[in-house]
Amino acid sequence: MDNNTELKLSSSFTKTGLVIAAILFLLISPLGIFAMLDAKTFHFGMVLAPLISIAILGFLIYLFTNVCDAKLVGEQLVIKKFFKPEITINHSQLGYISSFQIKRTKYTTFEIKKGRNEFEKALIMNSRSIFSTDKTDAEAVLTMFKRGKQNGPQ
Repeated sequence: MDNNTELKLSSSFTKTGLVIAAILFLLISPLGIFAMLDAKTFHFGMVLAPLISIAILGFLIYLFTNVCDAKLVGEQLVIKKFFKPEITINHSQLGYISSFQIKRTKYTTFEIKKGRNEFEKALIMNSRSIFSTDKTDAEAVLTMFKRGKQNGPQ
């Protein structure tokens, strides 16, 4: 891969989708609280709904702290997290890579070596929805990049 070639690894609407999900969560949560306060009898849903809400809130916080826009530019990986400045790393600074998939969205997590025993987590979201034009498998590209081979699968 030459120095001018750029390969975007994250979906185009990563940050927009995350903000929309957070806004929807904040708008819908009060409705559930008011519905529980208005209920005449206690039932299992009154215990289950707050637990599910807490799990969703925890996942949203995890995404906000770790999600990033990532692109491969030449022999460097450029990463821009939501609340942090842009950083550029080479293949030797890339740590453990893993991924999981929920429906049509693939979440690829990886570690960035910052020091001797210091790591920072990052997450790339790839949507495979019918509206998405992104076909790059971030996990495969990062694995090839980590091995030092820049011409990964497209």
